[in-house]
Amino acid sequence: MKFYQDGKHVYTWSQDKSFIQLFSEKILLQGESEIFNINLEELPLSKGVYDYEFYSVAKELSNLSPLKGKITIK
Repeated sequence: MKFYQDGKHVYTWSQDKSFIQLFSEKILLQGESEIFNINLEELPLSKGVYDYEFYSVAKELSNLSPLKGKITIK
């Protein structure tokens, strides 16, 4: 997940994290969804309005456009 302010990249959620390689498969039927929670209080971002992009690095999903939106941190 990447965050931008005034069009400038300011933070990537994964930049200060370590990951292990894990293979799993989750099949979602049409109309189903899966929710991933991120604790926004842990983000090292100042108060303000940010644009964000959420994307998967899974090879099978590389053809999908990132989810985009705005978030306000108060």
